[in-house]
This record gives sequence, structure tokens and C-alpha cells, in this order.
Amino acid sequence: MKNRSKKEKVECPACGRKFKTNSGNIPEHKAKYWNSFGSNTSESGNCNQNKSPFAPTTIVNKIDKVIINDCEVKAGDKVAFTTYPWKLNFQDWNELKEHTIANIYLMDNGKNYLELENIKDEYVPVNIFVKNFIKL
Repeated sequence: MKNRSKKEKVECPACGRKFKTNSGNIPEHKAKYWNSFGSNTSESGNCNQNKSPFAPTTIVNKIDKVIINDCEVKAGDKVAFTTYPWKLNFQDWNELKEHTIANIYLMDNGKNYLELENIKDEYVPVNIFVKNFIKL
């Protein structure tokens, strides 16, 4: 009698289709839809399985620390920064404002993001800080 392993469900990051698989790999498949910036298909007509840069990011895991401008930053640290030239909903771009870091996350786009206390559902990408970040 053949022993069958349990299949797991995986989702394509590009088109959102779900598959059952033993290996954990996404099989080649046709794209579910076309996005507004062009096709999410490869030259062979199959889905390219790459997440759109315009899609919202999701948390992969929580990390302990990150280095920003040669400063090691952890959850609970107080920092001050401006967001120039980027515009964020919770702060004016040229305002220097103090924040407390609640958590640091690695997102599915491979970048680190800060979660700030008293700011809900908005994360700050670490890569925007060049010279406008101070650890207090």
C-alpha cells in the first residue's frame, strides 16, 4: 500500500491562486488576471509568480534589532526622524518628531519595517532613513 503524505496549501504571490502540493512549491500555471500595469505572465504564457511591487506587504516575522545609520535599534527605543522626501499619513514630511518603536518586522518584500507605538496599521520602511534619523 502506498503511503501518501499530507498535501499543504500554497498561494501564488502574483495571482493569488491556491494549490495543494506535497513539495511546497507552486506549480506552473496560467495567470488568473491581468494587472493594470501590464501582464503578470512570462513569455511562455505562464504566471511569473512574482508579487507585484504595488501589492500590500505582509509580515514574514518579527526581528530583534536593526541597524539604521550605524545605530543599533531595538523595540522600546526612542527615535526621532523626519520623513523627507516621503509623505506618511501620521507625520508632516519636514517635522522632526519623537517616536517609540513597538516592533521591528521583516516583510515579504525582503525589507525591514518599524512599527511605532500609538500609530496603527502603518509601518515605516527602514530604507527611507538616510540622514534624517536620530536614536535618542
